[in-house]
Amino acid sequence: MLNYKIQPSKYITKVKTVKSLKKSSLSFIVFCLTLLFVCPASFAASNKEAKTHYQKALKLSQQRIWDQAVAEFKKAAELAPQDSLIHANLGVAFSQTGMYKEALLSFEKALNLGYDSPGLRYNRGVSFARVKLLDEAVQELEKALSMDSRMVKAEYDLGVLYNLQGKREKALEKVDTLFKRNNKLSKKLFDQIESAYTVVTVDNGGTLKGRVTLSGQIPRVRSFHLIHAPNVEFCSRISDGRGHRLLFDFTVSKNRGLKDTIIHLAKVEKGKPFTSTVAAPANMSLAQKMAKTLWWRILTLSSMR
Repeated sequence: MLNYKIQPSKYITKVKTVKSLKKSSLSFIVFCLTLLFVCPASFAASNKEAKTHYQKALKLSQQRIWDQAVAEFKKAAELAPQDSLIHANLGVAFSQTGMYKEALLSFEKALNLGYDSPGLRYNRGVSFARVKLLDEAVQELEKALSMDSRMVKAEYDLGVLYNLQGKREKALEKVDTLFKRNNKLSKKLFDQIESAYTVVTVDNGGTLKGRVTLSGQIPRVRSFHLIHAPNVEFCSRISDGRGHRLLFDFTVSKNRGLKDTIIHLAKVEKGKPFTSTVAAPANMSLAQKMAKTLWWRILTLSSMR
């Protein structure tokens, strides 16, 4: 059992001047709509002239010459109006030129003609977001993820939209999801979410001091067999001499003090400003710095909930 004794020296006695919160904007949705859709075998049997324009449009799209791609896709659509794939890719090209309403009409035609895919739903969702139809955008991105849960970009954009809707808890859930898959995107989304903690001016602030002790039996050391990582030069330095890596999770002093302990103060709604930058001692190893950064992130995420 972990016991901790904290001796508060002073408490917050006066607060004033609450700082205003920043507002998010749709500019945080940064991914381009370049998910072109694959041509099925059935298209090869359709109008040859339409196919020529379609193939030319695809090449122009790959070269990011979007205005000309739109023109070619439109010619193909006029010659083969029942081809859902042409309308789907025309929607992508429209969105790249900023014509989001036209893009949505093309995506709608593609769906009505029977074409559907995670990519189409994703593109359609971001187009809805660009015209500030957030509820519709969320619905489409959720649909895209239900069809393909591997779409990291959709996870990020959905988190952005949740944040814009004021659904902070759902946005933080996306931060957690992304943290396991794409740390950079996780941090990018996390940085956009306003903290529930309110920064105020504090007079006569105080500090908390104390000592954490461990009662009861010290948990046993965890052991990992090094045969799974046969790096002789490195492994020999961390081995117990019998091919095992010992991991000491609990470092306890003679008087039962527990080392490397973090105290999390929960439900602190307002107070002094703080930053997520943790100064590292000069003699701290790279592994220790990484661990310190990770722990700070875990604490920051939990404190925002």
